[in-house]
Amino acid sequence: MVHPSVIESSIAKLGFRPGRWFKPEIRELEHVLMDDEEIISLACGRYYGSFALLVATDKRLLLVDKRVFFTSIQDTRYDMISEIDYNSQALGSTVTIHTMNKIHKFNSLKHKRQLRELTTYVQRRVWEFRQQQSITTSQMPRFTVAAVPQSQPTALQPVDLYAVTDEPAGHLALTGQVVQAARKIGPAATQAAHLNQYSQGSLITHRPLSSNLDY
Repeated sequence: MVHPSVIESSIAKLGFRPGRWFKPEIRELEHVLMDDEEIISLACGRYYGSFALLVATDKRLLLVDKRVFFTSIQDTRYDMISEIDYNSQALGSTVTIHTMNKIHKFNSLKHKRQLRELTTYVQRRVWEFRQQQSITTSQMPRFTVAAVPQSQPTALQPVDLYAVTDEPAGHLALTGQVVQAARKIGPAATQAAHLNQYSQGSLITHRPLSSNLDY
């Protein structure tokens, strides 16, 4: 919160004298401005049929509308402004502010010079932000994506899973094709390729004793 005396001192240095209709907006600035924020230019006028105060600071553009039981504060950053137009007539001047999602129109009858100075300052700040963005974009590294040639699918050769070699009886040996096929087909083929660990030993059977043996 900025003290009201600081705001009044800044307005006095600019040579600006707001009318009594805009004192509520001036008092509202103490709740809106930050401690390190500086008022550059301001103008009084009408906004959507109501009195409002347009303030340009070193950080943003503020539109303050303070009425009985109603307060509207439009906070527009300079990097959000896409276009600002100034139009002067015999009975007043108009500023049109274009942002990404809104269009603001502000009319002033007695503060044509202040509104022109405010428009010039805002245009300069918008141009500075555009220059910074262009420099940052030009300094960013550029990456190129190389095209990867697509390999043609190769047809799988038929493999006999039951092929065996000439080995001694009781010994089964898998060929190299069976091992390669087991790796490609998956766990099912791998389980089929494993040898039975009990096929290497001798088979022992137990038969029950006959009941008619003589002791």
